[in-house]
Amino acid sequence: MATRIVDYDPSITEPSRLELVSIARWLKDNSKTVYLVGGWAVYYHTKASERPPGKFGEAIFDKSKFDDPLGFAALGSKDIDLIFETKAAKEEFEEKYCRQNGYRKSGPTPKELVKHIGKIGVILDPDLLSNFWNVRKTKVGWKDLVGHHAKLELDDDASILAPTKELLLLYKCIALVERTDDRGKPNQNVVRLDSKIWKDANDILALHDTGINAEALESLAKDAGFAGILAAAKQIISENYENYGFRQYAFAKKFLEGKN
Repeated sequence: MATRIVDYDPSITEPSRLELVSIARWLKDNSKTVYLVGGWAVYYHTKASERPPGKFGEAIFDKSKFDDPLGFAALGSKDIDLIFETKAAKEEFEEKYCRQNGYRKSGPTPKELVKHIGKIGVILDPDLLSNFWNVRKTKVGWKDLVGHHAKLELDDDASILAPTKELLLLYKCIALVERTDDRGKPNQNVVRLDSKIWKDANDILALHDTGINAEALESLAKDAGFAGILAAAKQIISENYENYGFRQYAFAKKFLEGKN
């Protein structure tokens, strides 16, 4: 699988980001507690760590760490993934915000909503805090958000809750493993899956490279029952690293070798 970075060009992702800011303001005005997960949570967790390109020995940052022809830039998302505390809160949001702002249930999966802005389709994927499912015989879900979240600042007057970086990394590992398994099943949209698999791998490395508490990650993976998922995700990325075309992750090798 070659790099899919062109799938996430700002011309494609910026309409989604602006919609996220609009949603965050509505949630604040209506006193709703909602968690942002997925690619936009990664973007806002890592954006402060953006760095310019640099050459080893001449870089303005730590010379021992970076031979950095591309630098690091946070990568946006096409989808907005939101977790609601209750079914009533989710339905109120869909009725009072989504319907009033042009969203329709015509997404790739039944629960997704889509808003078309020019040629760009912004996909909104709402879910419930109580939901769970199984990935490689591991029960996964959103319940750990309650004890492991942080506030992300979006634009000037907009903010939203999101997983801590460690929990978000684990959620991205779950997505990577699940989508990799789905790719081998019949009747799959392989082009869409490949784009999302590449993005999951990118997001995992971006979160790690911009600062993860290794002890917290290990402890959380163990307590949540996600240690096997974390190991499987590292294996998938290791096996495909060269094909993914990643060039901006200085600490990827250390992480993928299990040294966190």
